[in-house]
Amino acid sequence: MLKYLIKFLVTLTFLTIAVEHIDAKPISGAFIQINPHMAGYSQSDWEEEVSLMKQCGMDTVIVSASISDGGKAHYQSSLDFVTEVADTALTKILTACDANQMKCFVGLVHDNRWWSSIGDEAVLSSMAANNIAAADELLSVAAEHASFAGWYVTEEIVFNVWSGDNRDMLINTLLNPVVEHLKSITPDKPAATAPYVYDITAGADNCRQWWDNLLSRVDFDIVMFQDGFGADINRKPELIVPYFKGLRQACIDNGAELWNDLEVFNQPDWTAKTFSDVRWQISLNEKHVSKIVTWEWFYITPTQRMRSDVRTVDRQNLYAKLLSHNRNLKIASLNKNYTMSKQPSASYPDSKNKLTDSQIDFEMDSHLGYYLTSGFGGGTSSVSVTIDLREDVPAEYGFSAVFMNRQGWGVNLPESVDVYISEDNTAFEKISQLETFPSAQDSLNVYFDFPQKIISPRYVRFEMRGLGWLMCSELSVYRSDIKGDYNSDARIDINDVNTLSQKWLDGGDEEKGINYGDFADIARNWKWQRDRSLHFRDKFYKLPNVQLSQGSPYMQNRTVESIASELAVNGVESIFVMQTSVNGLKPGLIDALRSRDIAPGLMLFADAVYTPTSELPEGWEQWKMGFLNTPGNNHLSFIHDGFREWMKQRAVSLCNDNGFAAVTFAEPMYPVYDGITKSSVRYADVSQAYQDIFKADTGESEFPNFTDPSDPHYFKTDTALYQKLVQHRIDSITDYFDEIINGEAGLRESAPDTMVITWSLACSKLENGGVDILPEWEGNDAYSIVKNAKPDMHYYQTHWPDWVDPQLSPEHVYSYIPNFRECWKAAPQVTVGVQDDIGSHDNMRRSNEYYQKYLEACAAAGAVNSTYYCFSLRSDVYNSAPQLKRISLNDGYEMPDMAVSALSAEVDQRADENGRLLLRIHTKDSDPANWLFISEIEINGVSGGFTYSISPLTPPYSGRPDNTGNDLANGVIAAMNLSDPDWVEWAPDVQGAAAYADIVLNLEPGSRVDSIDIYFLKYASTHVYPPDRIELGTGSYDLSVNSIDLEFDQRVHPNSAGLMMTRNITDSLGNVFKAQRAFRDGNMLILEMDRQVKRGDVLSVDIGGISDDPDSRWTTANIARGSLNTAAAGTVVTLTAE
Repeated sequence: MLKYLIKFLVTLTFLTIAVEHIDAKPISGAFIQINPHMAGYSQSDWEEEVSLMKQCGMDTVIVSASISDGGKAHYQSSLDFVTEVADTALTKILTACDANQMKCFVGLVHDNRWWSSIGDEAVLSSMAANNIAAADELLSVAAEHASFAGWYVTEEIVFNVWSGDNRDMLINTLLNPVVEHLKSITPDKPAATAPYVYDITAGADNCRQWWDNLLSRVDFDIVMFQDGFGADINRKPELIVPYFKGLRQACIDNGAELWNDLEVFNQPDWTAKTFSDVRWQISLNEKHVSKIVTWEWFYITPTQRMRSDVRTVDRQNLYAKLLSHNRNLKIASLNKNYTMSKQPSASYPDSKNKLTDSQIDFEMDSHLGYYLTSGFGGGTSSVSVTIDLREDVPAEYGFSAVFMNRQGWGVNLPESVDVYISEDNTAFEKISQLETFPSAQDSLNVYFDFPQKIISPRYVRFEMRGLGWLMCSELSVYRSDIKGDYNSDARIDINDVNTLSQKWLDGGDEEKGINYGDFADIARNWKWQRDRSLHFRDKFYKLPNVQLSQGSPYMQNRTVESIASELAVNGVESIFVMQTSVNGLKPGLIDALRSRDIAPGLMLFADAVYTPTSELPEGWEQWKMGFLNTPGNNHLSFIHDGFREWMKQRAVSLCNDNGFAAVTFAEPMYPVYDGITKSSVRYADVSQAYQDIFKADTGESEFPNFTDPSDPHYFKTDTALYQKLVQHRIDSITDYFDEIINGEAGLRESAPDTMVITWSLACSKLENGGVDILPEWEGNDAYSIVKNAKPDMHYYQTHWPDWVDPQLSPEHVYSYIPNFRECWKAAPQVTVGVQDDIGSHDNMRRSNEYYQKYLEACAAAGAVNSTYYCFSLRSDVYNSAPQLKRISLNDGYEMPDMAVSALSAEVDQRADENGRLLLRIHTKDSDPANWLFISEIEINGVSGGFTYSISPLTPPYSGRPDNTGNDLANGVIAAMNLSDPDWVEWAPDVQGAAAYADIVLNLEPGSRVDSIDIYFLKYASTHVYPPDRIELGTGSYDLSVNSIDLEFDQRVHPNSAGLMMTRNITDSLGNVFKAQRAFRDGNMLILEMDRQVKRGDVLSVDIGGISDDPDSRWTTANIARGSLNTAAAGTVVTLTAE
């Protein structure tokens, strides 16, 4: 019996409909290296291990070798070179894979002679013979099992040690004979290999060429390339990524599949990696491979049977995190508030939501300590912790709890951990009992469970029962959100969700017709309707983001709709609006962004630099930083409580008043960079106010001196005093963030739906990205900020020595990985982003190629988002002609007064047997006081022309009659001139006013009309209005303006509007459309067309000669204005009208 098997979620049919999985690839398979420790494993032991693999989202087992070095077989073998049958683990693993519907690759022979076989044809030949013999014998074992999926050839090929004749010998003597034999005995089973690169400087392109040659000669189906980050912890990611790119191409060219063999162990201590490192390794190369497997299961399994000398928490915690990753489960409890049934010991107290901060380690001070005494008559007692998730989203949930096991100190594991859920924090229902595996002493144990039902808890209670000291490090609630299209009309009550959920779990309700589809739809609609902000928050976890400077010339003289349009057609999903003034936000901008599904984020400068002094409170001068040099702007110091309170209120107010989905604080530093290394030291904050606070906080009577080397407290002399100042500055920035985010009336309390992003800096010019020196120089320490302030995300700004460098590599981000790891060390669940500058100086404006490589590097390095300064400085604005990206119908377009234009309606009417069809044109609002000037009627869908007659009941005004009897069908559009004889007017006169004009159309009998265009005059000041409705035959139709928007990827020249007036636009049937009028709005050209454009029409537009707008570029002394960039003549863009 699987006594300790954790109860995980069994995949339910309807969840494949309701749950949308993340884009990040799972680790979906693992090697198992059979070692002597496993000789005693029973069949149930192996079934438990394989079951755990399946539960965490894996589907593939790779047995590394069926015969280990020295001829030790792991199945019943009678081969001559087999020295002993060590165990029958292979057979048991195959049987366990059968029971769990897993795929199993069978490894051949592991022979240590491989490592010294270069140039030794006899050894290679012997190895080939052994592998072929083993394959024949193994086939009789494996063929009985449905899980047998393929072969693994165990030799780890290192390309650069097998060159020239040696490579040919390897292929001809070992690899080809073995692989060809495998294909001959199992033609439907793939053959796999797992190569490695020891010398990463050997050259990625050399590797690609080598493997291209080998794969063209050896029929491997799968190449599982080892990423090597376990064997070599100093391996540089910027060097390994090109290997994956090259191998991918070699595999594609030769019909093979590339997998990532991801190493989850650390050397030299052979412990398991933290999941933050594993997650980074996944992101590094996931887009180049079709599958990720790992070496090896021993480092992931939460059981104790594999090498008990490895600390339990390494593997149990990795397993829980990997399960949550593979199943797309997010930590819903992260940094959430909770209440306790009893307070912990004063020796091990709580602080800053210690139980929900995702920080797990073995230090006693990271735990809450409870001393549980026996009740009356003996026995155990309990303590409970209730977490408020702040939302009750219907989804699948999981739960985990981490405890210390140190019985020598009287610290015991709990006897039981039960989980209860509630909607109202009053009535609780037991949902789960957490379990763990037997624990080694002096280790941490992870208890967890994933119930088999959809639930929607607002409150989750962990009840822990035991005796003696109970040390708890972390309580986690995992959740997989149910996603769906936003339905703004949905009004779903959570009780509906609960009722349907229970009905479904009870087998449905045939009488009422309730099934899982009903529940899935309601759950989706309810989730989006209840909290739309989550949708926009999620966008900050996707590339790319941009910074928007509202004050730049580029953003002036245009509507907010055009700004949102330009962002959208450039693929932007989220932005940071840079805000220095509370009055600086363009009215309507946030709504315009949201309408284009762009998430708006707020960016404030942490030290309030550039804030108008008129908006600063009285006495703000006392907050100014003091510099040994003179800065050009007002920088406020993070040390002042008043400044923190003012910034906190400002951030909360701006977020809540404007609906920002996220907020961040740029450049939180004392901006002196390497000032202490200069002969004339630059330093801050040296104001008297800061010195007084430093002395009061530290008890010191002196402040470090930075100008006089003879002073006994000179910073290089009195290093102890200086180090206190270094820590004091770090603490001041950390406390600044902590107060704004977690303080009373801070962002967590007063703007709880706003995503909070903290910020620090990194520099590739410094060792390890500056992770060690920047906290000393400028006070920003990512580890301290993240650990204490507990943000949702942390950003790293590209520091100025990087961004001013014209030769900066787009892969400089790889140098920031040590910085990322500081963040993940503080809080593994906090994601990171990167900020870059792409054009503040003309000589370092980054190309599109740079930007694309930069985004690739960000994703590979583990950053989930990236932003840049700033959108209006991107390369295309200065160096490229505008590109047409989207054509859309402008349903909300309002035409100007004194205009000649057309209105259209899509209709579906047929003429009667006599070919007649009555057209009634209504005046505006069907008001007889409104005049109607009509010049032309165009009927679409009929063959040939038409004639008409005007009803004598609604005759035209005698001053502008139908002069020829054909004015409305002569193909002439009247000029914007009231005296043009082609106008036919209906107006109030002495004969009586009409609310409409009746016209009988004479067509071919039975003709079908599919659309109608009416050309009119608008002159509102004289009550001449366009018609707003027509009746045709038996139908009534609203008229719409024939207006479309051409949306370009950048601002266009003002002359572009006039240019489009001369151009034809054609559809796929060859119909020609012309613009009656054109207007420019930033990146958009708004065209009033001469006939109706329908949604879905495929239109071809000639944009040759359309130019960008140099007058909008940022023109400072160090930024060149440049010249016009014009689309080449004959440039035609074909798009579907949306």
